Amino acid sequence: MALTASLLLISGAMPLRSLVLNLPASDTDSGAQKYAKGIVAITIFHHITTGLQAASHWISPLHNNAAMAVGVYGSSGLTILGIWTLMFGMNPNNASAGNVRRKKA
Repeated sequence: MALTASLLLISGAMPLRSLVLNLPASDTDSGAQKYAKGIVAITIFHHITTGLQAASHWISPLHNNAAMAVGVYGSSGLTILGIWTLMFGMNPNNASAGNVRRKKA
């Protein structure tokens, strides 16, 4: 589903108006930034669903192993990192997001 949503997003078939992405669909100045935020949002959804599925297997005694633990904890960590990226990492006012204004020589 995440791959399908990503393809719909980059094809322009899915509008990007939402509270999370905070971008109008007709904004042409944002360029690839609106697609990047959409891909991060879709990836967050992917990691949430993957983590939930891994957790449902992990609670079973037959599947309680390191691979399922990595699925649960890894997906949880990547979900938190994705949410942080949308909230702070892609903020245009954030200097750490690559928006440092350099002095012209």
